[in-house]
Amino acid sequence: GAQVSVNHPSRFDEMLEHFRLYKIEHGRDVPFSSNKEGVSDLCKWCKRLREEYDKLKEGNESSMLTAFNMQRLTEAGFNFNHKNKPRVSFEDRLAQLRVLYVPSRHSVLGEFVRQKRKEYNKFVEGVGTSKIIERQIQDLVALEFVFDAGRKYTPPTEPNKPWEERYKELVEYKALHGHCAVPKSYPGLGQWVKQQRYHYNAFKKGKANRMTPERCIRLTDIGFIWDASGKQPDNFYP
Repeated sequence: GAQVSVNHPSRFDEMLEHFRLYKIEHGRDVPFSSNKEGVSDLCKWCKRLREEYDKLKEGNESSMLTAFNMQRLTEAGFNFNHKNKPRVSFEDRLAQLRVLYVPSRHSVLGEFVRQKRKEYNKFVEGVGTSKIIERQIQDLVALEFVFDAGRKYTPPTEPNKPWEERYKELVEYKALHGHCAVPKSYPGLGQWVKQQRYHYNAFKKGKANRMTPERCIRLTDIGFIWDASGKQPDNFYP
């Protein structure tokens, strides 16, 4: 005869076991949809359970969600409100990223990381850009966020510029951000700042360098951070 639907009460035990195994193997919730064989049925089952749960909240009965079945689902880690996750602001996610190393499979921040990589790719291609997205990307760059998953981030190459021109860029950077702690991933200026530290250390040791006493004084006057291993200034994060 025809196969019984995965949503039929007679298949509840089978699907619950399938759900448990998925959680153990993948360590995360079942996705909303999937083309993979087996997982597709599980997605439909989870969706139906949430629909049945909504019916119960409205005061209707459900043949699938008996009190016993709801208890078993809760113990198995089923999230009845998965589709109604509260929206977390970009600022809150950015604050979490500052203190965490986040793989894209992270249960909480993973989706945020993947979304920002998509937005960055569109931004680079000039598709659907906005001032808000541009500002968010600048904030993420300051955190040395890896936009290109699977590769180590390397700053875009820029033509060499005279020392005076880079110095002016650093002054403008400080006026904008309130500090001189330029991340090494910051295009152009980040590498220049790193070079100034290198030449300063060579200057102190009497080795060949491009640092001069005048440059040292000018950089120190604007709050240049000579020791990058130290703590960042209090106003490093805007």
